[in-house]
Amino acid sequence: MKIMPVLIFIFSVICLPVAAAVYPQSLDEAKGQQHHSSAVLSFNKPHSLSNESAGGDPLQTLTTRYGRIHYHRDYQAFAEEIARRFDAVYLDVGKLIGFNREEKLDLVIGDEIHRANGTALPMAAGSLLKLYTSAPRSEQGLGFYSDWLDLVLSHELAHKIHLAEPGRSWRSTLDPYLLEADAINAGRYPRWVAEGYATVIETEFTGQGRIHSDYVKSLLQQWALEGQLPSYGELNGSKRYLGRTMMYYQGSAFLYWLQQEYGAEKLSHLWRRATAIKHRSFEQAFTGLFLDSPENLYKQFVAEQVYLARLALGEAQPSGQLWQDNGFKVLSSEPSLDQKQILQLEQDKKGYISLSVFGLDENSKAREKFENNNRELLAKDPLDVADTRPRVFNPKALYRVKSNKKHQWRRARYLDDQHALVLQYQRQDNHELGFELAKVNLKSGQVDKLSQGLRLQDYVLSTDKSSVLAVSHFAGFNQLLKISLKDGSWQEVSEKRFNYPMDNLSLSPDGSRLALMALYEKQWHIHLYDLTKGQWQVVKLPLQGNYLSYLRWQPSGLYFSYSGKNSHADSKNNKAQGINVYRLNLENNSWQQLTRGNHISTAAFALDENRLFYLATTSEGQDTYSQDISDMNQQTDKAFAHGMFSLLPVSNPLLSASLPGEKINQRAGESEAYGPGPQVATLALGTYISDVDRGVELLARGGDPFARLRWQLAWSHGDLQQNSALKFKSTLSDIKIYAELLDNDYRGQHLRQRIKAVNGEVSRDIYLTDNSRLRLRAGLGHEKVTRPLAEFKSMHYRLQGDFSFDDAIGKFHYGFGLNALAMDYHGDGQDWQRFDYGLSTRAGYQDMHLGYAYRDHDLSGTIPGYGLLTFGGQLTSASSELAGKELLDSRFPLAWQSGFRFRQHRINMRFNSLDFFYLRHKTDQAKALSSYGLQMMTSVDNTSALLDGLNLKFSVNWFENQWHQDEDMMSLSLMYNFK
Repeated sequence: MKIMPVLIFIFSVICLPVAAAVYPQSLDEAKGQQHHSSAVLSFNKPHSLSNESAGGDPLQTLTTRYGRIHYHRDYQAFAEEIARRFDAVYLDVGKLIGFNREEKLDLVIGDEIHRANGTALPMAAGSLLKLYTSAPRSEQGLGFYSDWLDLVLSHELAHKIHLAEPGRSWRSTLDPYLLEADAINAGRYPRWVAEGYATVIETEFTGQGRIHSDYVKSLLQQWALEGQLPSYGELNGSKRYLGRTMMYYQGSAFLYWLQQEYGAEKLSHLWRRATAIKHRSFEQAFTGLFLDSPENLYKQFVAEQVYLARLALGEAQPSGQLWQDNGFKVLSSEPSLDQKQILQLEQDKKGYISLSVFGLDENSKAREKFENNNRELLAKDPLDVADTRPRVFNPKALYRVKSNKKHQWRRARYLDDQHALVLQYQRQDNHELGFELAKVNLKSGQVDKLSQGLRLQDYVLSTDKSSVLAVSHFAGFNQLLKISLKDGSWQEVSEKRFNYPMDNLSLSPDGSRLALMALYEKQWHIHLYDLTKGQWQVVKLPLQGNYLSYLRWQPSGLYFSYSGKNSHADSKNNKAQGINVYRLNLENNSWQQLTRGNHISTAAFALDENRLFYLATTSEGQDTYSQDISDMNQQTDKAFAHGMFSLLPVSNPLLSASLPGEKINQRAGESEAYGPGPQVATLALGTYISDVDRGVELLARGGDPFARLRWQLAWSHGDLQQNSALKFKSTLSDIKIYAELLDNDYRGQHLRQRIKAVNGEVSRDIYLTDNSRLRLRAGLGHEKVTRPLAEFKSMHYRLQGDFSFDDAIGKFHYGFGLNALAMDYHGDGQDWQRFDYGLSTRAGYQDMHLGYAYRDHDLSGTIPGYGLLTFGGQLTSASSELAGKELLDSRFPLAWQSGFRFRQHRINMRFNSLDFFYLRHKTDQAKALSSYGLQMMTSVDNTSALLDGLNLKFSVNWFENQWHQDEDMMSLSLMYNFK
């Protein structure tokens, strides 16, 4: 049988370039593009693409004196703005730290997760940073900024400059040849030091940032009052609520306190001591400088924090009372349309998200059950002491929908009694993740997608419930859209504006005006937009504070959260204000403070106008509080601040912004084709050891940030194998190319041969749905097999397909897979074929996974002796990573089985990285052999050129040999899966 014609056809299909439909069409375009305007041509099209760039390499590079900015051409405007800022920020941050790198830095632009972030992972790829184009939201801890690009860029550059200073000790002689200096220093400093110091620098550079954020200050003050500030050991992160942010919040606060107490130069002295000729650990460098350990000084700092928090508490009692103990995090909360229920989007400690509907009635069943349990307790033992009554009996959920964890729901809004709207992650056509609008049936849990390719940041439902107003963001541009809930079509409300964050949309009860958060005079302000007149206004409050967010417009007024303090208040009154709920009355331009205390009170709304609900943040999570505000509605409660505000007319703040280059003299050169990209390289070591084989590996590996070209040269020397390999891989749009040149020498008892081979493969992933993927692969290869007294040559062609489906409902997840392989061999006048197929199914709950898989490998035709299949043996970094005759598995000896046909059943149960397995393997007509054991494996995903595919694996296995005698085997390996 010949499959060459089929392979040629598949090759052409896989490699056929297809234009990615990244950009959706507006309603006008969908009608035939009858109405064209400069802003309607394509929603997300970049603003500054040259014809040459648009027709050439889609990946581009801008070069400055100190950096290279790499980006897809869709992000060109954003990349140009970063390039103009880069050198100035680089030099200023270097001066603050006291050290500058000599080599250029590589910065990659993208937006894979559609959230504000940046990365400067020291192990990523040498001098590499990454910036995401989504701006921090107004309600976030990173939300205190006048220009978020300076904030994020200075933070990430601080990492690279701070950690770049090479050690001067003899121990650091080989560091530049193994890894970059910042990779070594990342292990020298605790994580809280690296992140905390970068946060200090971001604040010193911008004058804003997290150290001066009212939100962060209020949060740390609340933790201090509760006695829940992180211990020294928890500074690097914990599983507690917001525990992973403490390396930024509390770590930077501690370092900032050290500067205030001991002098601004002390931290620079600390870094110089840590990289000195005399080798010191961080603790030794710190103790010798500050005359005390970092842990002891941290305890002193915490004691001072607690004292100041108590001092700032004041005599006023906090308002409100607990209505519901939510347990962890609440992503959004809002009343139903009839004001009789509450819709709440919650996230638990492990990241699972649920959408719940709660009634307002007391949970009498829970109360009665508690009282009955206490009565039974005292009846059995009258001398016992009953349990204390809980602060609240949580209301029972009327409906609860558990989402797929990967969809990361947020911003839930009521649509009607049976449906809610959410934003959920969806894969975009360029394979990035973006938030899109979806409709959830609250009874059945069915989810219907409503938008595609719009990358929404926020939205609000129209009064007629037929559409939403939404903020869309892509590549640094923001735009207001009106999206139909019927068919997902959209129209523009405003033109695109570059680097102009907007969020927290809320619509007036009559639907005539829109409120949103946006920057005005370099601070967050409430903006009002008259949808009928097209006029904008800004709310000017006579309050001082840098945290303002969580808008909710109801008939009783516009509610929001603010860290404001009356600018006319007594300057001697330094009592902390916390973050409280306020309300605007837009009929008479008055404002009122509705809550008081040191809580962080957010997401407020009123029921029946007299009952206020809001979220209060504590060290255990966000709880729902309620409060009677009837006195405030009657203006009889004088204990809360109130006053007047002004409305300033603003010429349309959302007009299409001029490009940054029109405002600032261009400092970067013209963009150039990315080509193979900047290549970085490193040396690496690997090893493996088992009861039957052991060996060492030496590797040279490298590549570029976008994986346009990555390579690995590996040499492996073991008892049973001596292998060397040169491997390449490349990603071109949706096409992946892989090639390998191998020299593998097997010296086992059942397999003695040397294989020299060259193999190649082209593959493409096709995402059929959000939960299913089809991978098509086609390849060919040539090999020379040398055996004692004989030598053979053969060619093969290969066609392979894999289909996978994965879904989840809350903590329960499930999936299945199908795969097939066809190979056609030709060699020494003989032709033979190989056909494989397999299926797998899996299901699990949380971190537990139960799976079954079946594989069938079958040879047919005139098969030479060297063409037999073998199973077992150590997989090394220099082994082939394509389908071949040697089915290597480190849990079994080399060539444990050999034959014309393999059939294998596998059952496994996995807990996190611990995998228990049972295998039943049958070769040809022989009796099946069994094996069982456990294995643990951890790996680094394909995210870097230097640590691409790092894999650490341990296994213990009991198996039957060909005489059906039991044997055992243990193995441990550190290697690199390149492909």
